Amino acid sequence: MIKKRKVRTKAQYPQPGPAQLGLSPREVCAVSGMGLTTVREAIKSGLLPARRIGKKRQVILRADVEAFLQNLPAHAAEAR
Repeated sequence: MIKKRKVRTKAQYPQPGPAQLGLSPREVCAVSGMGLTTVREAIKSGLLPARRIGKKRQVILRADVEAFLQNLPAHAAEAR
């Protein structure tokens, strides 16, 4: 029997508290509205700094998330 993998939607990601400094990649998704793949790609490319705790756990500082979002290019509206 093949076991089905449970897929979470953004609404099911854990919601961090306002005073929480370190966020998991899923919590970054909940705070920023970005998808998990986008967050992981930003970490892998070095655009979003992440720290490791142990072998697997990644922690992203809230300040780094805010700086990452501030440095994204602004979207210009198309002229019609």
